[in-house]
Amino acid sequence: MKSVFPHRPARLIAVLGFFVVAAALGFSGEKRVWVQYQSGAKGPVMAALAKANGRVHYEFDNLEAVAVSLPEQALNGISRNPHVTLVEDDPIRELHAQNIPYGITMVQAQTAIDNGGTGAGIIVGVIDSGAYAAHPDLPDHPILRGEPDLGAGNQQTWYRDFSSHGTHVVGTIAAVSNSEGVVGVAPGVGGIYMVKVFGDTGQW
Repeated sequence: MKSVFPHRPARLIAVLGFFVVAAALGFSGEKRVWVQYQSGAKGPVMAALAKANGRVHYEFDNLEAVAVSLPEQALNGISRNPHVTLVEDDPIRELHAQNIPYGITMVQAQTAIDNGGTGAGIIVGVIDSGAYAAHPDLPDHPILRGEPDLGAGNQQTWYRDFSSHGTHVVGTIAAVSNSEGVVGVAPGVGGIYMVKVFGDTGQW
């Protein structure tokens, strides 16, 4: 007897074929990572990511990095690429939602926070590229201080951070526990004192 759905087997094969191809292209078992590369090496790194079936989300040319999803089996090869300087998790950030970075769990900071260890009363000195004092996830401005203070617009002023490196470091230490961004290792720290030694070019 003839099937009343003569095209169903073909459609089923096509659908199954799609999932097989999707798996081969890396849409399952992926991991989103931040890949930083050597200066001037964007071309070969992007080619390596494409060869590994990576899906690039954002390109940060000024930071010489990309956010990309890669098949998990490709991570080791990308990490060993001679042009790549850093590969780390890149969790999705959403507005008005707070994430706990994997590093917080790794150093057991969440356990300390849950037991009241917030860093209250401790002043932490940071020597870096400055800190963007108006960042919504950093401590209130009176708690975040630093030097030198040469006035607005001066690239050596501590609260100007062109490279974002110092701001990232301060956030790792003391990002406040609120409804956005991430939480730091010591969200109740008594203060951060930034000593800026790197200007906009990464040099003093």
